[in-house]
Amino acid sequence: MRAVLYLRLSKATEESTSIERQERDLRDLCAREEWDVAHVLVDEGISGGKRRANADRALRMLANDEADVLCVWKLDRWSRMGLSAIADLVDVLDKRGLFVAHMDGLRSDQTAWRLIAAVLSEVARAEREAITARVASSQAFMAQQLRWKGGKLPFGYTSGPHPSGEGRTLVVIPDEASVIREATERVIAGQTLYRIVHDLNAREIPSKNGGRWSIKVLRDVLLGQAIIGRMTHKGNVVTDAEGYPAQAWEPIVTVEAWQAMRAMIEPTPLTEPRRKASALLSGIARCAGCGTALHYEPRSNGRSHVYRCQARSSGRVCRAAVSIAARQLEQYIESEFLRGYGDRDELRLTVLDEGATERAELTSAIETVLARMKGATSDELPQLMERLQEMKQREASLPTGTREAWVPTGRTYREAYADSDMDGRRALIASVLPTLRVKKSKHPGRKGLDVSRLLVVWGLVPVRRAGGVTMSERYGELVEHDELGHEVPGDVEPID
Repeated sequence: MRAVLYLRLSKATEESTSIERQERDLRDLCAREEWDVAHVLVDEGISGGKRRANADRALRMLANDEADVLCVWKLDRWSRMGLSAIADLVDVLDKRGLFVAHMDGLRSDQTAWRLIAAVLSEVARAEREAITARVASSQAFMAQQLRWKGGKLPFGYTSGPHPSGEGRTLVVIPDEASVIREATERVIAGQTLYRIVHDLNAREIPSKNGGRWSIKVLRDVLLGQAIIGRMTHKGNVVTDAEGYPAQAWEPIVTVEAWQAMRAMIEPTPLTEPRRKASALLSGIARCAGCGTALHYEPRSNGRSHVYRCQARSSGRVCRAAVSIAARQLEQYIESEFLRGYGDRDELRLTVLDEGATERAELTSAIETVLARMKGATSDELPQLMERLQEMKQREASLPTGTREAWVPTGRTYREAYADSDMDGRRALIASVLPTLRVKKSKHPGRKGLDVSRLLVVWGLVPVRRAGGVTMSERYGELVEHDELGHEVPGDVEPID
């Protein structure tokens, strides 16, 4: 008989149930029973409370006659999901195969095996729930005591003894902290995440796991609360008794610098959510005769599409009534867009609210004090009122209002275009192509795109300098403009 061995370990520290021991014991069983070990499938570091790919594969092998026996070390190694997992197993065993839970002395050819399996599976599920509850309670207690809860260490830190002598805390790693401070300063100065990532990789500075940096990895590091010394629990920042974010360990950057950096990385978009477009140039390509948007529709032969003026079909007068091959027009505009703008940093006009993060934290702290005042004694009220007054004064001193700014997205237009769907690509082209008019063809029936039919006016793209946006570029040509955005005639010096 062919046996498939399924081994599982949720944590590598479980020495008593190590993968090596499970496999050794099951191989000894197969040798005694004279079963051939056909496959060994392992799920390591995966909880028994989740579906596991190799467990499903082992069951399929039994069902598909690729194995005759499914062996596990104990039933809780197979699953801790309770009766639902046993039901899937029983469905297969009713048709064929043998199941053995070695250390439990359980075999599916025993008379009462279903009853025993049901009881053991529910015991395993109850044990898992108890473990989960204990872990959650322990983590909540450690968060309350501002101790490191364990898990993946954030970039810039390692773990060390807590000053209280109990538990662990995070300790700054100087070399990694310098990388965070440098990246923070560069973002505030207007550099893109893409440029910073490229530079870090060029300098062979490793990320936390020793690999290369990506924009996502850098964003997660810079936007995380850990680098300003704050701990999160279940997605929320741990606060002190007054409702303010608690200082859990030494910060790497100041809260002010972190907020300024966050405003550059996660600005508020100015634009409204765009509507779904039917084609790449829908709403962009217009008829030169009447100015209406060209409609994307199939040709009469049904094998391709055109952009066509709908004026006549809607009862309006248009002498041009143009029609142009959609694919050829789209390919031309796409090529010109990438040639003229592709290597420029993508900038997005956004609304910056530099006091938003601190204002939200202060609001949370005020709500905490107000909640405490409801059940406070007469002796506690004066002190709480004083704290509330201080918070209100601080709230009044925060900067109000917003300002518009061009903020880099961390990508070039080429990268943004490659990563976008059709509607995203349409929006990128529309942002730099205010005018695309199609004239009536002077040579009907001519194959290929007649570029002379097109009136194309490319728009301005802001170009950042250290002091802000001082220049714009139109399709490779630098154009100087004043603070109001009006072009300034004359020659322009090269951009740094």
